[in-house]
This record gives sequence, structure tokens and C-alpha cells, in this order.
Amino acid sequence: MHKMQKYDFITAGFIYILSIAFIVDSFNIKQPDSRILPRAWAIFLIIFATGLIIQRLRKKDKDPYDFSGSSIAIVLIIMMIFYAGLSYFIGMYITTPIFLFLAMYYLGMKNKIALIVISLGMDLFIFLAFGMVFKVPIPMGVLFG
Repeated sequence: MHKMQKYDFITAGFIYILSIAFIVDSFNIKQPDSRILPRAWAIFLIIFATGLIIQRLRKKDKDPYDFSGSSIAIVLIIMMIFYAGLSYFIGMYITTPIFLFLAMYYLGMKNKIALIVISLGMDLFIFLAFGMVFKVPIPMGVLFG
């Protein structure tokens, strides 16, 4: 008999804390109708977290988790942190293609032409869609803004 893993309980506890924070914070919203959606989401999250606990209690001996890819996820999270930090200084138009190129290469794409086309194409898409069409201000970075 295996020791029951606690990952689902930790996840459910984290979801409970966030949900309660949403409910409590919804009292600060001045418009009564605007309080409905955050509270509804919080209630749904509480229901799903409870379902997660019930599912884990029913499957005591079965551990469906495989953490073999955790190192890949950790490296990508670190890359995203650097991406966000560099975006602050040199802007999204420079950091986005660099991040995409490196992330896709790290994940196994070795075709350099495809890496370049996708990275620059996404940058062009962001510029056209968000910058030109939707008029969303794109962070240019402290150095270039």
C-alpha cells in the first residue's frame, strides 16, 4: 500500500484561500451587480476544489502524477521571469521573439528557419493586432520608451 499523496489537498487548499479572498474582496466593489461574477467564480472554484478532494479520497492508492517533466517546466518558468524582466527594460517587441525562439528551441524545435519565422511572425502579429487594430499600448521598455 502506497502513501497517499497530498498534492490534491494542497491544490484544493490554495484554491479555497483564493476563493475566499475573492469573496471577501468582492464586498469592496461598489456596484452590487458587479459583485455577482467574482462571487460566482469563487463559488465554482470552491465546488471544484471540493470535488478534487473527494476524488483524491476515493482513489487513495492511485497516484496519477508523473513529475518527470518538472525540470522542463521549471526552466520555462525561469525563462518567463527573465522575459518579463527584460520586457520592462527593453520592451516587448525585442524580448518576445528572443523568448519564443529560445523556448521553442529548448522544447525541441530544431528547424532554425521555422524558429525565426514563428518568432518574428508572432512579433508582427502582436504589432498589427494589438498595436494597430486594438490600439493597446505595448510596453516599449525603459530604455526605448
